[in-house]
Order: sequence, then structure tokens, then C-alpha cells
Amino acid sequence: AKADDRDRLIGQALRMQQEMAAANLQYLGDWKKNADAAQSAGLPVPAAPSRQAVVAAFAGDEQKAARYYEQNVQPFEDIRNLSAQMGGMTIAEMDRQIDALRPQAGRTNDPNLAADLQRVSAAEQAKRAILEQRSRDPMAQARQQPAVKAFAKEPEKMIAAALSWQKENVPEGKRSVLLDADRRELEQAWSNPQGGAEAMAKIQDIQATYGPYFDDALLEIAPNAPADVLLFAGMNVDPKTAPARQRIRALASKSLDEMTMGLKSKQTEIKGEVAKVFAPFFASFK
Repeated sequence: AKADDRDRLIGQALRMQQEMAAANLQYLGDWKKNADAAQSAGLPVPAAPSRQAVVAAFAGDEQKAARYYEQNVQPFEDIRNLSAQMGGMTIAEMDRQIDALRPQAGRTNDPNLAADLQRVSAAEQAKRAILEQRSRDPMAQARQQPAVKAFAKEPEKMIAAALSWQKENVPEGKRSVLLDADRRELEQAWSNPQGGAEAMAKIQDIQATYGPYFDDALLEIAPNAPADVLLFAGMNVDPKTAPARQRIRALASKSLDEMTMGLKSKQTEIKGEVAKVFAPFFASFK
């Protein structure tokens, strides 16, 4: 090409490069905005832009592109990879991974500090999401673990192994000895003293299934049932459950005490309601 043609072609190429850089820079800005929003909402972060797109956004300036990628894109990729790994970690292992990400003190002027803090925040959010998922019917999830399924033919050992798995993988206060389905059935049967033989049979089945863990099963349903119902139900079930009933009645009694320790007006209201309910009973003595 002649000199004039070369200058014209080079000019066109530079303009095209600048137009591509502007478009890619806009793309990077939109992606970062959407990625931040998704991460804040606990949603999957959109696929990260390639290094080539970042380089193009800075018109081929490798140094600027590398800094941008390190500070704005790499944190999301790191967390994406870490989140996938965290799904199989214990709570202690997750905490160790997050602690390893925490920036050391004295980095106030470090341009990468914001990116590192973002990694920590995203990792903590990923941990919360994982633990929230594990807290849904944790006994069912525990029973799917290979180390727990190995005891499928030994129910007591299987429950023990499942509780051991939960201790390392499910937050305290969310662990459960009961499957969700069994909890619903036990609550319904135990809280219905008029349920007759069918309710009693269901309680006995669950008691046989959970064996020495049946006391713990009853204590799990205690906070969800009205105290007076628990007291009444506790006096109308199989004598074999006596030890568990004694414990559950103690919980129910405590709940009743707390309920009646409110304001004087509330106490008067409760007494009035109780008197109204028992009026026919007392009238029968006259």
C-alpha cells in the first residue's frame, strides 16, 4: 500500500479499536453492576468477561487491563470456585477458608483491598446460603451421606451417624433428630389426645423407629405445641413413654409459667377464659 493508504487504514483501525474499547468498557460496567446486584441478593453472578474483552476495553493496554481484571473480575471468579468447593465442606472448613481470605491489617492504601474485602463478603454470603440449605430437613440430608447410609441396616447407629454429620455441617439450633415428615406426624398424633388408637399407633411406630432417640424427638416438638395441650396429651398416652412425658411436661409447665407471668391484665384475661371453659364442669357439681 502507498503511504497515504497506509495512514488511512491505520486511522480506520485506530477508530475501530476506540469504538470497540468504548463498547467493551460499557459491557464491563454493566457486568460489574449486575454482578454486584446478584451477589448482594444471593443470586448467581453472571458469567465473567474474558481477559480478551477486558484487554479490548482498554484498547490493548495490558497493564490497565490486568489491574481491572484483578480488582473487579477475579474476586467473582474466586468466589464462584470457592462456593462450589464449600458445598462439600464442614462449617469449620468453611470458616478456615474465609479466614484465609481476610486481608491483613495495615493495607489501607492497597488498591486491591476492596477486591479482597469483596471476596470475604461474598464467601460469607455463600456460607450462609449453604447452611440455610442444609437447615432444611437436615436429618433427611444427613441420611443421604455415604458415611451415614453405611448404617442403613442399623437404625440406631444410622441416627447417631446422622447427628454426628449434622454437628459438623448444620448450624446449632437447626439440627434435628426427626425427619420433617415424622415431625409433622408426631406433632399431630401427640397433640391430639382424642386421636384414639390410630394416634397411639403412630406414636408407637415413631417411638420404635427412633428407639433411644425418641425422648429427643419429643423435645423437638415441644416448643411448637401449646403448653396446655402437651400437659393433657402427656397424661393420655402409652405408659412406655413415661420418662419422655415427664420431661415434656416439665417443659410445658415452664411454658405455662412464662405465659402467665405477663401483665396483670393478661393474667386476668387468662383466668377469665379458663373459668369460662371450665364453667360447665364446675356447674355439674351443683
